[in-house]
Order: sequence, then C-alpha cells, then structure tokens
Amino acid sequence: MRILLDTNILLRLSSHQNQGRSALGQLVTQLGREHNLYVVPQCVYEMWSVMTRPVKANGWDLSPEQVAQGVERLLDTFPFLPDTPRSLGSGSISSRGTRFPGGPAMTPGSS
Repeated sequence: MRILLDTNILLRLSSHQNQGRSALGQLVTQLGREHNLYVVPQCVYEMWSVMTRPVKANGWDLSPEQVAQGVERLLDTFPFLPDTPRSLGSGSISSRGTRFPGGPAMTPGSS
C-alpha cells in the first residue's frame, strides 16, 4: 500500500529538539517495511514554510540553505511522488474551468 507521509510527521523526524523523534523514527521504519512511504510536493512546500519562518511566528528560523539540505536528506530517505495532472483525477480543477482571484477563467488547454 502507498502511504503519503504527513508534513507533521516529516517535521518531527527533522527536528533534533523533538523528544519523541526516536520512537517516531522507529514507527516510520516499521511502517516502511510493510508499505511504500512517499513524500509529495505539498509536504515539501509546507516544511519549507515552517522551517524558514521566524521562531516568533512559530517557525524554525532556518536559512534556505539549511532547509534545502534537510529536504535533500528527506528525499534520500523517502521516494518523492510528484504531482501530475493524472494524480489529480478526472474531477479535479485541471478538468474544469477555474477562476483565480484577479485573473481570467482558466480552462484545460488554455494558456
């Protein structure tokens, strides 16, 4: 079975200050023996946001270089499952007209 790892799991695995990191790591390792674990783009975006945000704003205040190194380590550990039009399914925004604030209506095939 394919399992997408949640951003909170990835952040806790990345944090050296997390007291439960070792137990969580063991749990994820055990889960990975029985299932395929994946990281998706949304989780990388969310991790980047938390890790680069200032501490006073509930972030980690890391530099982009530090975060990039952490993301590389993460992607060395877990396979990356990219977003594709097919992964969004037939009922997704990619298959119907969508209006974004301040912009024209977007329909499939329009540019």
